[in-house]
Amino acid sequence: MEDIRIRIFRMVAETGSFTRTAKRMGITQPSVSQNISELEKTLGTALFRRERRHVMLTEAGEAFYRYSGHIQYWYDAVNRVFGKDSKSGSDELSISVPDFLAGQVLSTALTEYRLMSPGVMLKISSRNDADITFIPVAESYFDSINKETSSWKSADADPGYLNSDELAAHETMVRIPAAVVIRASSSSDLNERDAAVFEPYSGKLPERLESGISIISSNAELLKETALISDAIAVLPRCMVGKELRNGTLTDVTDRLMTLQDIGSLTLYYKILCKEKPSVKPLMSILSTHLDIISSGGII
Repeated sequence: MEDIRIRIFRMVAETGSFTRTAKRMGITQPSVSQNISELEKTLGTALFRRERRHVMLTEAGEAFYRYSGHIQYWYDAVNRVFGKDSKSGSDELSISVPDFLAGQVLSTALTEYRLMSPGVMLKISSRNDADITFIPVAESYFDSINKETSSWKSADADPGYLNSDELAAHETMVRIPAAVVIRASSSSDLNERDAAVFEPYSGKLPERLESGISIISSNAELLKETALISDAIAVLPRCMVGKELRNGTLTDVTDRLMTLQDIGSLTLYYKILCKEKPSVKPLMSILSTHLDIISSGGII
């Protein structure tokens, strides 16, 4: 049980292309166009603006995208309880990720994974013994890696970036850089703006941003929504705003407000522990397209 139009809509929103959506989903481009047209007719509004080389969400499309994730979740939940995945013996895959990744990034990846592996029951876990577990890495961890492998790049390289070839011998690692964004339709003047900041970044920002903080939150979705509906500057993980930067609803002003050293100090690193299960590698491959995997540890 599902409305395939929802899956197609969300994939088009993520890829910005009917053609790429067709390739990813294994269907024809005319089928993608037809399903989107039918969905727009049902809703009574245009969801996309058709440009020459890509498509962009309209304001109504942005609003429906937020609702569509919940709709798809409940379709999947019904299928798990009453559909073919409910039978005993179906494979189960558990994943534990940071809360801020469990929204847009993970939901998009899991939607793609369900298309590839419909017989696998997915379980989001808060335990550290999941089949795929993200473990935050402290700076001291890299000090030990540095002593063993000399894995830092030369001093004139971008700060906070590891030599992934040498680190690959150790384990799978992901790098999550920060972004500073504003609403695309707001003024280009960045002076005297409030700042909505991801909680782990507090105390690490340049003075210009630190002095303007009005919101500190661990909820990256809240910070993104704040930037979309106000003139506030949002400082949050870049992976949370990739779609908005691509479709032009948010503008990246990171380089105008932070140096490379500032950006490096805000970069988050996670070690990914993976169990040896057949269902792990396909999901890790999908996650690698949404996250900056800097060493695969042989998993991807």
